[in-house]
Amino acid sequence: MKLVDTLRGKISKTPPVWIMRQAGRYLPEFKELRKKAPQFMDFCRHADLVTEVTLQPLKRFDLDAAIIFSDILMVPHALGQKVHFESGVGPVLPPIGSLRDFETLATAIDEKIIEPILEAIRAVRATLPPEKALIGFAGAPWTVMTYMIEGQGSKGKAHGQTLSLYFENPTLFKRLQERVVDATSAYLLAQAKAGVNVLKIFDSWAGSVPAPLQEDLIFAPLRAVARRVNEAYPSIPLIIFPKGLSAHQLSSFKESVPCDALACDQLELPHTLATTLPKDLPIQTGPHPELLRAGGDLLRSAVEQTMTAFEGKPLIMNLSHGILPTTPIDNVHAFLGMVKDTAARKVA
Repeated sequence: MKLVDTLRGKISKTPPVWIMRQAGRYLPEFKELRKKAPQFMDFCRHADLVTEVTLQPLKRFDLDAAIIFSDILMVPHALGQKVHFESGVGPVLPPIGSLRDFETLATAIDEKIIEPILEAIRAVRATLPPEKALIGFAGAPWTVMTYMIEGQGSKGKAHGQTLSLYFENPTLFKRLQERVVDATSAYLLAQAKAGVNVLKIFDSWAGSVPAPLQEDLIFAPLRAVARRVNEAYPSIPLIIFPKGLSAHQLSSFKESVPCDALACDQLELPHTLATTLPKDLPIQTGPHPELLRAGGDLLRSAVEQTMTAFEGKPLIMNLSHGILPTTPIDNVHAFLGMVKDTAARKVA
């Protein structure tokens, strides 16, 4: 598998490609299938639907990996903190702000909740060609806890409620963090056992943590999860996506958190990432999602800049974040062609 080989440090003439949120609302077949179970968590209870959605983008595009269709809030949902999605709002959860709230959580994830995802993993892996990788994932403890404590997403905010709990009730915060670390580890290990080839941890709100608190809130819990995964499944590579951290902050990330690759967002230019991060560390990055939506010369330039910056280094081509729902399908085809064309010109 090209993706797994790259995560082990192999340099390819044409880098492996997959796209964050590649199974999503830009595909008409996805939108049609979602009508069968409009509420997201209900949809994830049907292994056959999860399987079909996961495979949809690979039926259209020559991608090197599928990523199981799920959500980073599967962990709190499986701990008994019921998650539902409201139109125009996003995920909504009963917030945890007290010991009484915390005690409503289960002590471990409910295996019946995650079993449809595991069943889908087994079905997708059995269907995928052997050269295509299957990616499983979870949210990082810090990011998941922001939703659990604040009761919903907080885009554009500084996660004040979460930080207030950390300062004002550190004992409760620590207990919740330990519960989430245990549950996240168990969920990733279950996905590994079910048959994924790669695991990824999304720390979507890492950038909201003040630098003096990063060890407690980002690195320590991530380290605990990564070590458990690596000890149990050393052959399965782990990608971590600490969104919002600078190249300087990421430069020593692997020394703190054991991982096989870093996914990087649009905060830094490709050249800055390539020259600041360790040369032998596989990096997953690519154009801003808006450039994929726009297509044309801007997209081509971004592809060429990324591939030039990481020439001679292990690179996974992706986007700097998830594909936008309004992205034209033709632009995705064009993006994949640009990667191949750029690689061919460099070889020539």
